[in-house]
Amino acid sequence: MHRLCEANGIRYYHFLQPNQYVKGSKPMGDGSERWRSEKTTRTGRAAPRLPPAAPPRRSARGRRVRFTDLTMIFSDVRRPIYIDDCCHVDRFGYGLIAAELGRMARSDEALQ
Repeated sequence: MHRLCEANGIRYYHFLQPNQYVKGSKPMGDGSERWRSEKTTRTGRAAPRLPPAAPPRRSARGRRVRFTDLTMIFSDVRRPIYIDDCCHVDRFGYGLIAAELGRMARSDEALQ
Protein backbone atom coordinates (compact mmCIF):
# COMPACT_ATOMS: atom_id res chain seq x y z
CA MET A 1 0.00 0.00 0.00
CA HIS A 2 2.84 2.38 0.88
CA ARG A 3 4.59 1.79 -2.43
CA LEU A 4 1.37 2.31 -4.38
CA CYS A 5 0.70 5.61 -2.64
CA GLU A 6 4.33 6.74 -2.94
CA ALA A 7 4.31 5.97 -6.69
CA ASN A 8 1.30 8.27 -7.07
CA GLY A 9 2.54 11.14 -4.90
CA ILE A 10 0.21 10.28 -1.99
CA ARG A 11 1.37 10.33 1.60
CA TYR A 12 0.61 6.99 3.31
CA TYR A 13 0.07 6.54 7.04
CA HIS A 14 -0.26 3.18 8.72
CA PHE A 15 -1.99 2.94 12.12
CA LEU A 16 -2.25 -0.21 14.23
CA GLN A 17 -5.82 -0.36 15.52
CA PRO A 18 -6.59 -0.57 19.25
CA ASN A 19 -7.90 -3.91 20.52
CA GLN A 20 -9.48 -4.62 23.88
CA TYR A 21 -7.70 -7.97 24.17
CA VAL A 22 -4.19 -6.49 24.16
CA LYS A 23 -3.00 -6.73 27.77
CA GLY A 24 -3.00 -3.35 29.53
CA SER A 25 -4.62 -1.53 26.62
CA LYS A 26 -7.85 -0.58 28.40
CA PRO A 27 -8.96 -0.63 32.04
CA MET A 28 -12.14 -2.65 32.11
CA GLY A 29 -14.93 -1.56 34.39
CA ASP A 30 -18.33 0.09 34.32
CA GLY A 31 -19.86 -2.77 32.34
CA SER A 32 -17.13 -3.09 29.71
CA GLU A 33 -16.41 -6.64 30.84
CA ARG A 34 -19.57 -7.92 29.18
CA TRP A 35 -17.86 -7.49 25.78
CA ARG A 36 -14.55 -8.93 26.91
CA SER A 37 -15.40 -12.59 26.96
CA GLU A 38 -12.01 -13.99 25.98
CA LYS A 39 -13.15 -17.59 26.41
CA THR A 40 -16.06 -17.30 23.99
CA THR A 41 -14.88 -15.09 21.12
CA ARG A 42 -12.46 -15.83 18.30
CA THR A 43 -10.96 -12.36 18.68
CA GLY A 44 -10.34 -12.89 22.37
CA ARG A 45 -8.61 -16.20 21.77
CA ALA A 46 -6.49 -14.93 18.84
CA ALA A 47 -5.29 -11.53 20.12
CA PRO A 48 -2.90 -12.86 22.80
CA ARG A 49 -1.15 -14.94 20.12
CA LEU A 50 -0.58 -12.03 17.74
CA PRO A 51 3.04 -10.95 17.36
CA PRO A 52 3.98 -7.48 18.63
CA ALA A 53 3.75 -4.63 16.15
CA ALA A 54 6.59 -4.61 13.66
CA PRO A 55 8.78 -1.52 13.58
CA PRO A 56 8.39 0.84 10.63
CA ARG A 57 10.09 -0.38 7.49
CA ARG A 58 11.80 1.50 4.75
CA SER A 59 10.26 1.78 1.33
CA ALA A 60 12.03 0.87 -1.88
CA ARG A 61 13.27 4.46 -2.05
CA GLY A 62 14.63 4.30 1.49
CA ARG A 63 11.86 6.37 3.09
CA ARG A 64 10.32 5.24 6.33
CA VAL A 65 6.69 4.16 6.40
CA ARG A 66 4.70 6.50 8.64
CA PHE A 67 3.58 4.02 11.30
CA THR A 68 1.80 4.62 14.62
CA ASP A 69 0.81 1.94 17.12
CA LEU A 70 -2.57 2.93 18.60
CA THR A 71 -3.04 -0.19 20.72
CA MET A 72 -2.53 1.76 23.97
CA ILE A 73 -4.59 4.85 23.08
CA PHE A 74 -7.30 3.89 25.61
CA SER A 75 -4.95 2.72 28.37
CA ASP A 76 -5.95 5.61 30.68
CA VAL A 77 -9.63 5.81 29.68
CA ARG A 78 -11.88 4.54 32.46
CA ARG A 79 -15.27 4.84 30.72
CA PRO A 80 -16.65 2.08 28.46
CA ILE A 81 -15.53 2.45 24.84
CA TYR A 82 -15.85 -0.94 23.14
CA ILE A 83 -19.32 -1.75 21.82
CA ASP A 84 -18.82 -5.39 20.85
CA ASP A 85 -16.58 -8.38 21.49
CA CYS A 86 -14.36 -7.64 18.50
CA CYS A 87 -12.78 -4.23 18.25
CA HIS A 88 -15.45 -1.62 17.48
CA VAL A 89 -15.70 1.47 19.65
CA ASP A 90 -18.27 4.17 20.37
CA ARG A 91 -18.23 7.76 19.08
CA PHE A 92 -16.05 8.90 21.97
CA GLY A 93 -13.47 6.23 21.15
CA TYR A 94 -13.47 7.11 17.46
CA GLY A 95 -13.07 10.77 18.45
CA LEU A 96 -9.89 9.91 20.39
CA ILE A 97 -8.58 7.92 17.44
CA ALA A 98 -9.41 10.70 14.95
CA ALA A 99 -7.68 13.29 17.14
CA GLU A 100 -4.53 11.16 17.19
CA LEU A 101 -4.63 10.60 13.42
CA GLY A 102 -4.93 14.34 12.92
CA ARG A 103 -2.13 15.07 15.37
CA MET A 104 0.18 12.67 13.56
CA ALA A 105 -0.64 14.13 10.13
CA ARG A 106 -0.12 17.70 11.40
CA SER A 107 3.23 16.84 12.99
CA ASP A 108 4.28 15.21 9.73
CA GLU A 109 3.27 18.36 7.82
CA ALA A 110 5.49 20.43 10.09
CA LEU A 111 8.46 18.20 9.21
CA GLN A 112 7.96 18.58 5.43
